[in-house]
Amino acid sequence: MTDQELFLKAYKVKGIDDFSNKTIPKVAFMFLVKGKVPLSPLWEKFFKDNEGFYSIYLHQDPSYKSKVHEDSAFYGRKVPSQKYCVPRCYSDEHYIPTFVHMMYPQLNSNRTITWVDWSIRGPHPRRYVWGDINDELMNKIRFGSTCVYNGKSTNICFLFGRKFHPNTLEPLFRVSPSLLGDYYP
Repeated sequence: MTDQELFLKAYKVKGIDDFSNKTIPKVAFMFLVKGKVPLSPLWEKFFKDNEGFYSIYLHQDPSYKSKVHEDSAFYGRKVPSQKYCVPRCYSDEHYIPTFVHMMYPQLNSNRTITWVDWSIRGPHPRRYVWGDINDELMNKIRFGSTCVYNGKSTNICFLFGRKFHPNTLEPLFRVSPSLLGDYYP
């Protein structure tokens, strides 16, 4: 399925009949966090000057009282919710892929756009810390795999990486020009 076909299907689901090439598609970002968004300064840099091209949904613990500045990309994005728990369920790993597969199987590519290192044994993937962040790791995440996109093989498979400790903020800022281009100072 091409991007254009995907957008047409999405608009039909929303009940919008007037889709044209003038419509600007957006990318939705959903942050499932207990409190503050980890690495939020890096996300702010990522979203800067791209208003209108994304939607942000911030699912925080209902008891968390956030103090977000009006200039922040996260301002006014909190989705009201209630406390609910399903033991041993990691929502980003279990719930979302299952939901998409059950509700929209024909639209599901059965792969993730988030790079995760499961090479260690246990219930959680490897967590990266300050000393792990370098160009070699970033290039492994960005170009170290192959996948299929629109019926063609590509080595650009992942848009995001996971799990990065909060102490990785400074080294991620250091490598961000090579990741995000010269546009981001």
